Amino acid sequence: MDFASCHRPVYPPQALADKIEGTSTIGFLVGPDGKVIASKVYTSSGNASLDEAVRSAISQCTFRPPSHKGKPAQAWIPVQYVWKME
Repeated sequence: MDFASCHRPVYPPQALADKIEGTSTIGFLVGPDGKVIASKVYTSSGNASLDEAVRSAISQCTFRPPSHKGKPAQAWIPVQYVWKME
């Protein structure tokens, strides 16, 4: 994933105020061009606003497309994002 092509997820204000932490694992269906076609939550952080924030932000990123037999291919790529208060 190329974070230069998008923004990092922003802590949702209510989750921040409530000091909620967790780990979201989101699956992204990446096309041969490296763009996200679809996404879904694989494992929730336990907070829907955290999951949606990471799903929405990373959906805007460009990925290095997977390859099959040397050619760019479509595939699901899991991304784990850790929400931690600093």
